[in-house]
Amino acid sequence: MKTKRQIIEIDEDKCNGCGACIIACAEGALEIIDGKARLVGEVYCDGLGACLGECPEDALHIVEREVEEFDEVAVEHRLQEIGRDTGEPHPRNRKRWPAAAPVPWPGLWPPSRPLPGLPGSASSPGWVTGR
Repeated sequence: MKTKRQIIEIDEDKCNGCGACIIACAEGALEIIDGKARLVGEVYCDGLGACLGECPEDALHIVEREVEEFDEVAVEHRLQEIGRDTGEPHPRNRKRWPAAAPVPWPGLWPPSRPLPGLPGSASSPGWVTGR
């Protein structure tokens, strides 16, 4: 289904085929074909523009036009197909996934034994665990 939305447009005259945009594209929507960056599928481009700042020739721009809807499932399949499946959520969904807090003392977490006062621990006070 086509919808009007933002999508990447590549100026072929400016593109030098360096591939910096390919690496920056989290969705795998871009490929070097015949020495130039090309959008391989409208459904793969989310229109967020992570690739824009990487282009040394300013060949990439975001435009708004009628294109196929972005398809996150198709992107996941594409990333698996090209060997770039990272297991990370798509940038649009990162708010839904809790960010992992850095561990201040690597090697000490997770503890090898229950720690007193931690929720769910046998020695934690009832007000912490709700018991």
